[in-house]
Amino acid sequence: MRHPDRRFARAILLRSFAIWLVVRCAVEFVGRAAARLGGMPPDRGLSVFEAAVLAAFTTVILLFDLRRTGEELFLAELGVSTVALAVVGAIPALAGELVLDGLIW
Repeated sequence: MRHPDRRFARAILLRSFAIWLVVRCAVEFVGRAAARLGGMPPDRGLSVFEAAVLAAFTTVILLFDLRRTGEELFLAELGVSTVALAVVGAIPALAGELVLDGLIW
């Protein structure tokens, strides 16, 4: 499994972080709105399973975006597999979830 060059990896990491940030904000917004409508307190964090699903969803959106723009094909011609792109794309989401859960601070 060959990883992308650091210039491509940096761009993929930044794009994955932006996607994760948007998805995480949407999950928080919907969760708080649903809790408010249901009359429950909104201070419940995500479980480990929910955080893993969120990271997987972020990775799928990133891979879809890479395929849409043709970057996946370009990187495949350079020898970078889709699995390597998925691993690089999952790093910001997993790190962000660990930071938000307080496991890294």
